[in-house]
Amino acid sequence: MHLRYLFLILAACTILFCCQKTEEGFLSDKLAYRPNPFIAGQGIVSVSKPLDGDGSTMPLYVKLLEIRSLKTGLPLDSEQLKSREALGYLAAVSITDTSLEMLNKKISKTMVRPFEVNNIGGRIELSATSVALDTGNYTIDIEVSNVRGKKVIKDACTVRLLPKIYYEIKSTALTTSTAGAETDFQAIPGGLGITIDRIADGPNKIIIRFLDKNGVPFNPAVGDVIKRGDRPDFATYDPYYPQEKTDTALVFQYPSTPQFPVYKVPGFEYLSYYRIPYTKNSTGRNVNVTFSVLLNDTGTWIYTLRIPTVAKL
Repeated sequence: MHLRYLFLILAACTILFCCQKTEEGFLSDKLAYRPNPFIAGQGIVSVSKPLDGDGSTMPLYVKLLEIRSLKTGLPLDSEQLKSREALGYLAAVSITDTSLEMLNKKISKTMVRPFEVNNIGGRIELSATSVALDTGNYTIDIEVSNVRGKKVIKDACTVRLLPKIYYEIKSTALTTSTAGAETDFQAIPGGLGITIDRIADGPNKIIIRFLDKNGVPFNPAVGDVIKRGDRPDFATYDPYYPQEKTDTALVFQYPSTPQFPVYKVPGFEYLSYYRIPYTKNSTGRNVNVTFSVLLNDTGTWIYTLRIPTVAKL
């Protein structure tokens, strides 16, 4: 009799165990962004690595709950995080895109928010409109979910927003060479001095000035500054508008794009090559000026190139 009851109890336990729901998947307690902090620059499209799931069942769905300034402790509001117009690329621009019509087919204008967290995987995304946000450190709260359930993670990652880099001087060089030949290149002591100034609300123009050791401008209009052989000059990167030569500068109008120049020349990157002929300077030799500048915003830009130890004739 006792054995019969024992079998009944065991059978009941088996039925009860089989009826219990088995939980699916795994959601770790050690979800994290790596690296932390995530560092980005104002106005530059930047994307972090996805949230490290620590073995959690994929996919992970991530929702941004709040982003706060670590300086003020206050969350960013809807006005700060609203969509704004930004320029972007629909396709890569190449040296063969020589007309405005061809270029414009590859440039987009879209409304984007400055800060997002991707819903799948949790990548932190800053757009070109992040220039509207103050620099400094921010922290984010997120909700993470998968088939197992959901978790809220406070202060999941610090986002460090650095000041916008408006331009980059990529390379400079300054040499002399034998008159009438491409031989005997010698570096000029002190190298090329270059400063970049911007008038933010000015028209889209680039003004390139070449100054001698006394601050006197060389005159492109009368051949003081010429293109160097078959190498690219700045006009190579800006075929969209005619070049203007004044008595003090080379002047270029340029289109609104995310960066300018918009393409590299194979073998030369963004380099521009110019020459001040031996008949136009005090050395009795050709003076060769090479520079490469990448612009990350629009407006009027003034490149001032200073050539030490060389005087204008």
